[in-house]
Formats: sequence, C-alpha cells, structure tokens
Amino acid sequence: MDVLSNFDRDQLELARRIAEDLYAELVAKVIAEIKAFPPEARLSGDDSVLADVWEEFKYQIQRGESPFFDAYEDSIRAICAGLVAELPCSLQGLLWLWSDAYIDWDGPEDDDEQQIPYGDPVTDGLENELWRRVRVAADDEPLAIDPDDPPADDEPPEDD
Repeated sequence: MDVLSNFDRDQLELARRIAEDLYAELVAKVIAEIKAFPPEARLSGDDSVLADVWEEFKYQIQRGESPFFDAYEDSIRAICAGLVAELPCSLQGLLWLWSDAYIDWDGPEDDDEQQIPYGDPVTDGLENELWRRVRVAADDEPLAIDPDDPPADDEPPEDD
C-alpha cells in the first residue's frame, strides 16, 4: 500500500476545501431559488406566519414533514438537478469525489481502471448530495418566526 506524502496530503486537503466551497456556493444558489418562489407557492396557506417557501421547508425539516413534503422535495430536487447539469464535467467529477455516491460506488476491481463514471452515476449522485446538504442547511438555520409559539399580546391573559 502506498503511503501519502505530506505534499500529497496537503494537495488532497486543498482539493477537499475547494469541493466544500463549491458545494456551499451551490447550496446558496438552491436556497436563493427557493426564496424566489412566489408567495402563492407556499403550501401552508395565506394565513401562515411563515414568510416564504424556504421558511416552510425549514419548518418541515425541523418539526416534521407534512403530507405535502413530496412537493417540496420534487421542486428542490429539480433545482439541484438543474444546477448540477450546468456544471462542467470536470467540476462534476471533482464534487462527486466528495459525495456519498463516491463512497458507495463499486468501481472496477482493477485499480488501473479507476475512472469517474460520468453521466447518470455522477449527476444523480451530485443531485442527491446537494439535496442532502440543502436539508442540512434547512435544519441548521433557525426559523425566522416559530408558528408554534403563542402570539405575543400586550394584554395579560384574562382570569376566568
């Protein structure tokens, strides 16, 4: 087994950082597209305190999926797939190396034949990875307004 030199480890770490930065940029683009959905795209109704689809999605991720969650997933996965399709193959390959799809990949047994499986294995893997990272972002970002909190009143509650 070959041992990586310090130089090789440094290169690998720098490449990983580039991949993570690219993923962060893609996640930000997905979130911006979700936030740009018109108000009528919200599934919680006009009387909801959740301001936009992104807030609704965050609420569902953090508090539990509604029966309408599939609509969110389909729409957001379509955004992810579109952004992945716009990437040059070289960037797709780089990002794929830092995805669960790469970890799960059963490539050829002969190490001399190791190649990135461009096409559906890479694009599907990247779509799934981007979807996973958007879900993590939604889970990590606090809700702007918590619809489960009671409304703040200036008046004290009445005694019955």
